[in-house]
Amino acid sequence: MKTGMLACLGLLAGFLIVFLVMMGSGRVATEPTAPAEAELADTTGPRTPPAAAAAGDDATAYRALAVEQDTLIRTLQTAMQLLQELGDVEQEIVGGPAIDARETAVPWDERVRTHLDRLRERYQELETGLRRAEARLAELDRGDERLRASLQEALAAADALREDNQRQQARISELTAHVQTLLQERDVAVALSAARADTIRQLDTSANTVYWIAGTEQELIDKGLVEKTGGASLLFARVGETLVARRGLDPEQFHRVDRRETRVIDLPDAARYEIVTKQDIAHLADGSGVRDGGRWYVRERFEIADPSFWDPAKFLILVRR
Repeated sequence: MKTGMLACLGLLAGFLIVFLVMMGSGRVATEPTAPAEAELADTTGPRTPPAAAAAGDDATAYRALAVEQDTLIRTLQTAMQLLQELGDVEQEIVGGPAIDARETAVPWDERVRTHLDRLRERYQELETGLRRAEARLAELDRGDERLRASLQEALAAADALREDNQRQQARISELTAHVQTLLQERDVAVALSAARADTIRQLDTSANTVYWIAGTEQELIDKGLVEKTGGASLLFARVGETLVARRGLDPEQFHRVDRRETRVIDLPDAARYEIVTKQDIAHLADGSGVRDGGRWYVRERFEIADPSFWDPAKFLILVRR
């Protein structure tokens, strides 16, 4: 896109050179010399000879033509300046809006659209001026062949400028639409990025969420969290049973904590609690766990030295003994 803008700028620059030469040559043949009869003033009265009056009209037309030539040159210079500005805006649009970077004081889309709107207004002003110049040039045609040739050259220049002006306005409309497309794509990318970040955050939270509960044996059995297995029946009693966690535990019945942040667990009372589940006891802080008869117990408040304590099991069940 930038290459096209530079090519157009080069064409306008070349046109400016040709136009300056053309206008310069037109001005060499400026006001026509009044015929000799104009110098022979009628001493008998104030009447102006017809030839002198015609020469005066032509001189006025040539001066008006020179003014319009200056106007066209200034218009061309302005068009070249606007074309350069449009190229700069187009480069910024090609870069597109940032997705991760924080917005500047003026958001990207507002800044670009404001610039495009200003350029559109300037081009519209130029077009209005060119149409008025063409109308004024057309009024200068008085039948003089030399003047008519210069007028046709000026009109052709004005028409070429106006056509280029309209092309640039069409380009501005295209860029404005492209900005909207880029914004929509940016919004989609931002939404996807946010969704990915949220998914990662949820997965991370889920992976580091652990659960614990403490209660009496009967309370835990009634809640369906533990059950007795093994053992043997002796007359009226069953001995040697082991209390284990049941499968399919319901997280809603547990205290939920983050294994990365939780280092201390406060139990309901000062009683001794047996760890029924399979946490890694080696990662309890010194003095927090007591081994008795092959089983591990904790009291009232115990500390976890390392989150790896939770690696074997996410659910910690503590039975009051």
